[in-house]
Amino acid sequence: MHIAQWGFPRPGPKVEPSPVNLVADLTNPMWEGMAPDPRYRCLIPASALGQPDGPKGWMTRTWFTIPDWPVFALAGFCRNVPEWGAVYAAMTGESNALVKPLNDRTPIILAPEEYDLWLTASIRDVIGFQFRLPFPAGRMAMERTDELWVPLGKRSNRPRRKQEGSRLV
Repeated sequence: MHIAQWGFPRPGPKVEPSPVNLVADLTNPMWEGMAPDPRYRCLIPASALGQPDGPKGWMTRTWFTIPDWPVFALAGFCRNVPEWGAVYAAMTGESNALVKPLNDRTPIILAPEEYDLWLTASIRDVIGFQFRLPFPAGRMAMERTDELWVPLGKRSNRPRRKQEGSRLV
């Protein structure tokens, strides 16, 4: 197991450094050299998946677990990059009925018997993982919390426009 930073640096010369931590489109030029090459695949261990829930600015964390798998693996890509060193991101696919009200995409959850295939798969198999049926909702549990998605102390200090009636101020 290796420690790496969550998210690849967003490409582009005039782009503020921000992470790309989910891979939704394998045809994006950012992934074209990595997706077909098994050297850049990894298993991302997880005990839960988090999704924001609620009104913008006050979203809370909602957790999704798999009760019969206290730890599971997500289909991931990893690489050493000059900007940040070792980084990783999770590949996403369609969400199941439990997650979909919060997000229509979710990381691909792998069954233990799929780990070796993910790490050695052809690009055709990788695409198959991304477009397969979602992980069964009936095998997951959901826990809503009062924990803010972005804690107040970590919020950006950038000015925001206030809405007054139907016009922006």
